[in-house]
Amino acid sequence: EFGKYRLKMEINDEYGCQFLDTLNMEFHNQPEARIIMDEQKCKGYSLELSFGGTRVEDALFSWYYNDSVYQSGTNLEKVILPLGYGELNRRVGLKVNEQACVDSSIENVTVTPIVEIITDNTEGCTPLLVQFEAKATEAVGEYTWDLGDGTTSALQFVSNQYVNALSVDTTFDVSLTVVSKEGCTNTGTMEDLLLVHPKPSVDLSFEEEECNPEQMEIWYEGSGNDADVYHWDLSSLLPGEVLADPGNTKGPLEFQRSSEPTAEIGIHLVSEFGCNSDTIIKTWQRKPIFEIQLDTVEGCPPLGVLVQAQVLDGIDEVDFRYDLGDGTIGSGQSADHIYTAANTKNRIQFTGTSGITGCSDTIQYKDSVFVYPVPEAAFIPVPEVVLVSDPEIVFENNTAGANFYEWDFGDMSAISSEQSPMHRYADMGFYDVSLFSYNDLGCLDSTSKRIIVAFDRLFPPNAFSPNATMEEDREFRIHSEGVADEGYRLLIFNRWGEAVFESSSQQQGWDGKMKNGDFAPTGVYTWVLQYLDFRGEKHNQQGTVALVY
Repeated sequence: EFGKYRLKMEINDEYGCQFLDTLNMEFHNQPEARIIMDEQKCKGYSLELSFGGTRVEDALFSWYYNDSVYQSGTNLEKVILPLGYGELNRRVGLKVNEQACVDSSIENVTVTPIVEIITDNTEGCTPLLVQFEAKATEAVGEYTWDLGDGTTSALQFVSNQYVNALSVDTTFDVSLTVVSKEGCTNTGTMEDLLLVHPKPSVDLSFEEEECNPEQMEIWYEGSGNDADVYHWDLSSLLPGEVLADPGNTKGPLEFQRSSEPTAEIGIHLVSEFGCNSDTIIKTWQRKPIFEIQLDTVEGCPPLGVLVQAQVLDGIDEVDFRYDLGDGTIGSGQSADHIYTAANTKNRIQFTGTSGITGCSDTIQYKDSVFVYPVPEAAFIPVPEVVLVSDPEIVFENNTAGANFYEWDFGDMSAISSEQSPMHRYADMGFYDVSLFSYNDLGCLDSTSKRIIVAFDRLFPPNAFSPNATMEEDREFRIHSEGVADEGYRLLIFNRWGEAVFESSSQQQGWDGKMKNGDFAPTGVYTWVLQYLDFRGEKHNQQGTVALVY
């Protein structure tokens, strides 16, 4: 067995001399300094080493790192050895001294490098430019970057621009793989290393091709929120047109555009992270603004109305079409129209189309054009024909919708305001009687009828004397205003039926002479008269007349 032994030896020399000697001898185990460690080629920086040989007795263990004793001790069979950064040709060793029996061994060691990613920026607005630097604890022979957006690089120092095309925040992972010059590889990934804020989207709540009313609210539309700062461009609006200024908010912008048919409205914003949106300027279009003006809105027919459309901004070029409510349509800025249909209400409507924007608008006048009702004048003369001997006529009034009346009897007599008057004519003839009927609104209707005061008969004298004192009594003449000259024939007969006188004109009477020029004898004579009155009606009368001297 291994251990210490004392040997005794008796010695006889050649002379026969005898003596005794002792010898101390030791028999020990020969150790094997075998090192056990991680089987992987590339180790970590904290290396655990173990003794893999055999030990029988106490032994002194000495652990080495790069030829220097790191730690030693009796029976120190395990040790954790920290390895330094950036060293080449690392070696670990073990020396075992078991009772002066010694063995040693040396092993080469390579380590996996520690990777560090250094950036100058980890957060910002798109496009975000980031500078990267790769650091490792070992001498590096190869770099491989995965910058998280599809970009790769094999350089130690890398510059990359990150674009966030989304409308929300986007993060990017960055990975770095290094291969040391000793062939050890390590990969490091920094998840969500970069935060890239999007470029805010920007728009306004109207479309450029739309036609809008004069007063309107406009809002920002996009990905911005209430924490962002909004910059509106309202330079094309006049100060008095802005009803509600949005300031630096989303809005609304409220305005009333009356100066021009268009306006340029712009906006851009700066997000809470300092990201700038695009600046947009949109052209807002307004419908034409105009009003309808009438010189009158009511009256009796025929009612003349001057209708005009007035453009209010002084800039727009507007073409008009109109509907005057009674079936009359046309084009132009004005119309001078006469309404003839009584008791109607007519709505006037204009449609204006801008020559600048192409926008149209239609408005109606606030009130209807009221054409008053008109009375319906009517009357009946009773009778329509009277004889001059009894020339009295009653006029029966059958007017509807009237309150006041005026009668013109056609004979230059006074006007009557009675409802159904009676009138007596002084002379025969044709008379055109007119009735003027008025209602409470002052509207008039009139009608006329012709009445006749007819010829009755002639009443000639029954005696005459050629030597009478008064000249008019010296001639027998039958005449009247109602007798026409045409068709007149007067015959005078004696008692024997002989015609003694004949006349074809009522202006020529019988002066008592016979056809031979002598005066006829005193006596009673018969006369026969044929004539036409003023109406062309034929009359026959006869009678007697006494001739005296």
